[in-house]
Amino acid sequence: MEILAQHTIIIPTYNRPDLVQQLVRFYRNEAPHMKLLVLDSSIPEMARINQEKLAGGEPLLVYRHYPSAIPMAKKLAQGLGEVTTPTVSFCADDDVVFPHAINHSIDFLNQASDYVCSHGLYLIFRPEAEKVYMFIENSGRSMDAQHAGARIFRLCQNYESLFYAVFPTQQLQRIFAEVRNILSLHFQEFFQSIGSLILGKVNRFSDFYAARRMGPEAEPGREKWNTFYWFADDPQDVLQHYNDYRQLAFAFYEQAGAAPLLSKDAFLRAFDLSHAVYFGRSCPPHYFHERLQELWPQDTFIREPVDLFEELRGQTPSIFPPQMREWFAEIQWGMENIHKLPAIQNWRRRPLKKMNKKIAQDYQSGHHQQPWSCELLPNFLWLAKLNGFKQSFNGLCRYLDCAES
Repeated sequence: MEILAQHTIIIPTYNRPDLVQQLVRFYRNEAPHMKLLVLDSSIPEMARINQEKLAGGEPLLVYRHYPSAIPMAKKLAQGLGEVTTPTVSFCADDDVVFPHAINHSIDFLNQASDYVCSHGLYLIFRPEAEKVYMFIENSGRSMDAQHAGARIFRLCQNYESLFYAVFPTQQLQRIFAEVRNILSLHFQEFFQSIGSLILGKVNRFSDFYAARRMGPEAEPGREKWNTFYWFADDPQDVLQHYNDYRQLAFAFYEQAGAAPLLSKDAFLRAFDLSHAVYFGRSCPPHYFHERLQELWPQDTFIREPVDLFEELRGQTPSIFPPQMREWFAEIQWGMENIHKLPAIQNWRRRPLKKMNKKIAQDYQSGHHQQPWSCELLPNFLWLAKLNGFKQSFNGLCRYLDCAES
């Protein structure tokens, strides 16, 4: 993986010394030639722990400490300013991006100049003792439309952050030079993705790229991460921040977009309609109604509006006699529940059992520090048949091995 010697991973961290040190140990084991840049804005007592472990060590590991109150975008922009390798990517302190997948992305970008970044499929993991529960997360297709406006629309149709993708360093530096001017954390994240799509296409390969940890939160007291919470609290404030964000997006498009450019009116119209698609999908009616319930306390939320035609349909006589309708109902129930039969469940779990048996053998031969085993929900058992998933889960086990006992 010599290609990784030309890559830097930036690891922003906040109040999680055990996890950031675990991630650093993993990368030192798996990709010893890759450069690591740790950006720490932890509170002083946590930062001292990180400084003792990470500062002043090997030349490929750089540790930087920032005030705890520094805005995230400013910290990331300053860190990016120190990067000298051709490519760069982020990884939060509690997650892991697989080195072989970074290698894949760099190789792709070296051959495709019209693409601004590359990444793959994302998993979610939750370790509990020696079991690791696995779920799937981001899995949308590449955003490879020819026009930037079409790429932005596709992102808003199915929003998935590009934060962990591999970028040419100069391109990501250009984007964050603008991100740091945005006051809202929500629109900072949006702009990183929107700015990327203005600069070029986004590749997503159909293999596993990263695993994101389910808990613990860096800020346990903060619950309202999604934009709709903010909108429910103060719609006018959101709209004011949104207007600043859209104007900045157009200025960036005018400066960095590919010719021929849309007019300002056309760009902003496309931008607004695309974001309307995103906000429309993301805003849960029940939460908004809950916030308004005090205005009409007698009228409760109706989750599914009544369809009167369906009521009329239910009143029409059936052409089948009662006994036959009972048979149909039993057949339908059987088809819907056949997968719950023990024999079927055992058959479906065979690939997972085989995979876990191999992991147990690796543990017995000293390849792992713990006898890890993978747990999948019934809908995801097919993952255990994929070589890419098995490779990534083994990488995740090696990452988990790097935790201090």
